[in-house]
Amino acid sequence: MTPPLKKSDLFEDDCLRGRAFTSAWTDRVDDWLRELYREAATGARPMALVAVGGQGRREMAPQSDLDLLLLFEGARHRARPPKDCGTRSGARA
Repeated sequence: MTPPLKKSDLFEDDCLRGRAFTSAWTDRVDDWLRELYREAATGARPMALVAVGGQGRREMAPQSDLDLLLLFEGARHRARPPKDCGTRSGARA
């Protein structure tokens, strides 16, 4: 099972400020997502996990959320975003 994602040790490292912190935090999130993906994708139909937003740009700030897109092979319809996110189906950021 994938361990929880933690950043407290990154805050404690005085060498990690600004862009260095952003890069270290983005790398940590990448590793965490890879592990989650490996666990979830076992035996599933072919799919791809695409990071967009701050993670996709490799600019994760300490309080950034994760914007992820899950693509399935052969999918022919567009999923609707969750109703509580304040966007319309097909809305672009």
